Amino acid sequence: MRQRRGAKPVIRKIVVTAVSGALSYPLTNLLFDSQAHQIVLSAAVGAFALIVQLLVEIDQRLTSVETGQDEHADEVRQVVAEGFRKVSTTTEVFDRIESTELSTDAFVDMARKTAGIGPQASPLVVAFAQSEIKRVTELFGALADSELTREGEDQDYLLALTGLAQHAIDATSSFAVDAGGVSSEGGFWNSDLGHRYLDLQQQRVSEGVRVRRIFIVENNSLTTRREFLKLCGIQMDCGIDVRVLVPAQAPRHREFRDYVLFDSTIGYEVIPRVRIPTDSGNPQIQSTSLTSKQARVRKLVDDYARLWDIALAPGTISRAARDAAASADDPHQDRSSPAEAPA
Repeated sequence: MRQRRGAKPVIRKIVVTAVSGALSYPLTNLLFDSQAHQIVLSAAVGAFALIVQLLVEIDQRLTSVETGQDEHADEVRQVVAEGFRKVSTTTEVFDRIESTELSTDAFVDMARKTAGIGPQASPLVVAFAQSEIKRVTELFGALADSELTREGEDQDYLLALTGLAQHAIDATSSFAVDAGGVSSEGGFWNSDLGHRYLDLQQQRVSEGVRVRRIFIVENNSLTTRREFLKLCGIQMDCGIDVRVLVPAQAPRHREFRDYVLFDSTIGYEVIPRVRIPTDSGNPQIQSTSLTSKQARVRKLVDDYARLWDIALAPGTISRAARDAAASADDPHQDRSSPAEAPA
């Protein structure tokens, strides 16, 4: 096909050249008497016609090439512009990550390993990977908003923050959440998570992190039980500063919640469900929340400081609780002298 298409222009040029030379030959008879001069002039006219054809073809080809180059240049510009837009977006994101002092290597490594899943992975693997990416994305979004809430009990955030705290861990442990905590079976401190949490806290204490815990028990009788005193002893042996609080000691404190303060910058709060009598002794947790909002964290820090000042060491709580209860029953009693027995 190409040979046939290329042959037609050549034949056309030969025909036009020959015709031009032939038509010019009679005119040369009028100009020259010499046969040689007539042939030379006719040949010159044919050659001129051929040159004109070649110049026209060259111009057409140059125009076609320029048009093609312009179209190709437009396509290249579009591709380059799209590439630069992607690079610009990626660069902007990485610049923002670096400004937060986060390591970009971790993000690059995650992206590389995500790409390593490959097209041969099963739909279930792809769906699971996608759900984990979504979960991590939601976590970062919540951290950017300074607040995160998840349903039910959490262990990942609790253990991670415990392992990352640099200065102090201040925690409350109430009976409402730590159900069974003073019994011989069940409860958070007898669970696998409780053991891991306590072991990690002991490790952090050895690394110089201060760990304090306030046990909040419902009534004074629980503070004298052997299981509870044993629990307090185990925690103190781990290097944790332990105090005990009975609500009667803080009559003005309306609500006692389970929470942990990490370096006084992040609050970890546990919201219990409505308590239902159960023999399982397992914690009843509705949701867990993380917050780094300054106002909320400041409130928790002040709240913990008040409770810590009121709470007492294990074993000394019984008499203090009785005295507080007696004072609450008789607000007019003179605290400087023993109360008189009723008549």
